[in-house]
Amino acid sequence: MLRRPPEPPPQPSRAPIAAPEPPRPASSNPEAAALYQEALQAYRDGAPDVAARSMERAVALDRGLGAGYLRVAIWTFRQRPAAAREHFQLALRHRAALGERDMALLDAAEPYVRQPSDAVAWERRLEAAVSRFPADPELLVYLGAARFAQLRFDAAIEAYDRALALDRGHVLAWGSKGESLGMKGDVAAELAAYQACAETAPGATLCLANRVRLLHRQGDCQQVEEHARRWLSIDPKAAPAHRHLALALHARGAPRESVLVALEQGWAEVPEGERRAKELLDRISLAVLDGDFELAVEHARAWQREVAGRNDQDAHASPALRLAELYREMGLPREAGRVADDFLRRMSAWSEPATTADWTIAFLPYSRRAGSMTQEAYDAARSAWVERVQAKWRAAAQEIKPEHRWLLWTEAYAAGVETAADAAAAFKTMPLDQPLPSESGRWLLLDLHIGKVYALAGKGQEAIGPLTRVARSCAALADPFSTTEARLYLGMALEATGDLRGAAAAYEAVLERWGKARPRSISAEQARARLGALRARR
Repeated sequence: MLRRPPEPPPQPSRAPIAAPEPPRPASSNPEAAALYQEALQAYRDGAPDVAARSMERAVALDRGLGAGYLRVAIWTFRQRPAAAREHFQLALRHRAALGERDMALLDAAEPYVRQPSDAVAWERRLEAAVSRFPADPELLVYLGAARFAQLRFDAAIEAYDRALALDRGHVLAWGSKGESLGMKGDVAAELAAYQACAETAPGATLCLANRVRLLHRQGDCQQVEEHARRWLSIDPKAAPAHRHLALALHARGAPRESVLVALEQGWAEVPEGERRAKELLDRISLAVLDGDFELAVEHARAWQREVAGRNDQDAHASPALRLAELYREMGLPREAGRVADDFLRRMSAWSEPATTADWTIAFLPYSRRAGSMTQEAYDAARSAWVERVQAKWRAAAQEIKPEHRWLLWTEAYAAGVETAADAAAAFKTMPLDQPLPSESGRWLLLDLHIGKVYALAGKGQEAIGPLTRVARSCAALADPFSTTEARLYLGMALEATGDLRGAAAAYEAVLERWGKARPRSISAEQARARLGALRARR
């Protein structure tokens, strides 16, 4: 059973610290000017979603508010890169209204929002801006984020500490520092940063959001639920809080009706242009959890139609990948291959993801399994993708860190593993000479693929830890395929170590979820066969 991380000792409460007076924008619209100040305050107070909503309202009222467009672009780029680039162009168009400091920020942000995004140039230009305006916490927070994007966590912490020395009440700096500490593996220091953040501003949602994500990865679903509810008490319009509540409710066995209500409340708070896609994603997960793969296929097709007019790869890749996963689980590799081939033929017309390589590597295994691509062509396409990724890093002068090597291995060599031969080949390329990212900051898919490769390669003991972490996470509603797959391979790993009772329980969990799947589940069939063989041995 996963243990809850130790709570930092209680600290005496402090009154919220006043923010330094922000620069006032050139706006003749009093309501727009007020919303601009409100947005800056919300950003400082660790409520980036509230800040973005307020700033979007400000620019809607004053179409010439270049400083507002600039911040909307920076604040929303990770979530909505295409829209953020449009806001950046509007900021450029209205740059004559910007002050000297915001002109420096506009110049610094250009490589961040460009295609492809360049975190190194973003950092370099921010350092130049900070040298001109050294007492500006906002610039220092952006500098920390640029360093964090390059996985330079100590350097990011240094920037956040400089911001906090200028403005101890900058909640976003506290929360971002905590996240950086977590990526270094220092969970106690991470929690202490969130505690300091909460004391500084009891109404800050960022600290709660970061803590919820940490607890989510660690599988403490009860605490996820409690903190998500607190988050919603502060910001009822926070769509991620509604979603985390739904994830926790499902993981804890709440009635389906409660889970659906939490999801519906979250959908209602998603911007209108993205709402239907978010809803269809969740409805696919609900159908998959019920074993109703045919309904899930219908939702995936509807999702594809919903995003047909989008021009970014991310928008098209997500429904296509879900559809390919569904067909694979239904034992229809040729149908999965057709979905993959269709995406690969079309993707060059769409813009690449904001901060990573293109989506080729996610679809290649489906084409290979379908027979539309030979093993030699698959190997060549995979090598070409790896080279493109590394070339992007080199072009941005990024050092290839251990986390990068594990990410490459996961996507290029482990994700497509299905057989013992696949696992043996992937094991040979595993970067065992590089330290693993810390568990507190490690993404669950890395654990899944490490565990799967170990299990299929006959290294059961090594597979148990990472697979258990995935199986016991709160992520079933978010990613039903990965969490179910983890249970199947966990059963194999436990079986290999002689824990037949534990293996049987893992296989039974797969059958409980997909034993009556429509039309079929190949994972359930494997689990049923292995469970039958176990029972025959008793």
